[in-house]
Amino acid sequence: MLGVEGNNYAFGVGSAVQGIPALHPYTKALLSAIPIPDPVVEAKRQRIILSGDVPSPMRPPPGCVFHTRCPIASDAHGCRTVVPEWRNVGTSRNEHWVACHRV
Repeated sequence: MLGVEGNNYAFGVGSAVQGIPALHPYTKALLSAIPIPDPVVEAKRQRIILSGDVPSPMRPPPGCVFHTRCPIASDAHGCRTVVPEWRNVGTSRNEHWVACHRV
């Protein structure tokens, strides 16, 4: 499971969650922070640095609690007002569950 602020955003078999491409914006940012032991590859890769305010765990925002830092959050998709439901975006044999309106 991958999550922040006490909330989970993705879970599945390790290879599905860690596979390329990552689907949830938080998962993408988290995986981009893992150092790559090859200095040539490490120098060329692009890190995802999240901007925005980290919400208070004592007073989480409505909707998706990640929306304050999410680069793809959208009013049209309900990110700021509706808590996203879990959906399997993988297969029945290789499940990959995400809680995101936009994935």
